[in-house]
Amino acid sequence: MLGIDISTKALKLARDNLRYVGTISSKSKVHFKQANVLADSGGVIDKIPSVYNVIGDGQDFDILVANPPYISTQQFYRETARSVRAFEPRLALVPGSIALDGSRARHPSPKTVVQGGPAPPDEGDVFYPRIAEVAESVGAKLVLLEVGDSAQAERVANTLASRMSNVEGVSQPVWHAIEIWRDGIANDGAATRRTLQCGRFSVPIIGPVEATHGRTVVCWRAEVNSWLTTKSHVDDVRPKLSGSLRGIC
Repeated sequence: MLGIDISTKALKLARDNLRYVGTISSKSKVHFKQANVLADSGGVIDKIPSVYNVIGDGQDFDILVANPPYISTQQFYRETARSVRAFEPRLALVPGSIALDGSRARHPSPKTVVQGGPAPPDEGDVFYPRIAEVAESVGAKLVLLEVGDSAQAERVANTLASRMSNVEGVSQPVWHAIEIWRDGIANDGAATRRTLQCGRFSVPIIGPVEATHGRTVVCWRAEVNSWLTTKSHVDDVRPKLSGSLRGIC
């Protein structure tokens, strides 16, 4: 498993946690590296290499899990709790902390942001297209992406649905299926399911009746069908993992 973050503090915490989790036979196969997800291949910005440099050529992974910064600058100042703004690192929350060229961005003042009118709705989405590219480049078969709310989940699902690959001269979707999962587990086992149309994909939105937000977008290639066993409830899809899987997060 390979864990990637731009923050040295986050990487140190991850390594500390690995030491404290007890006896794991595969600890030697867990690695953490610093990288910039938004930097282009071959780029080094602020002495931090691109994620492509860190992964290297020919590296394949089965599963990619990502919880990128997804809160827009406007949401950060207008909607997040004071405790979040005071104690959680902005770098982990707001894509605007990293400029589009991958360098550290200069933060606007709260007054400037609040008076500046609404931000573009996709300001918080900048990481997702690049993560989709990385997933394809490493041959990921199953991808799980955390998002902020249902509106963002729908935009990310549309981004994934638009990804195409060329197979023997034929253009076809990269992903076999896409789903949006709502927060939480149904207390009474009841779940709701509606469908969102994203291009040629019918994307199920799955989760407990009381859940209000889609918080995870999941997509997979056709090979993953052999991993999955669907139970009686639509939200009870558990991967049946056998053999050795390689993950990146």
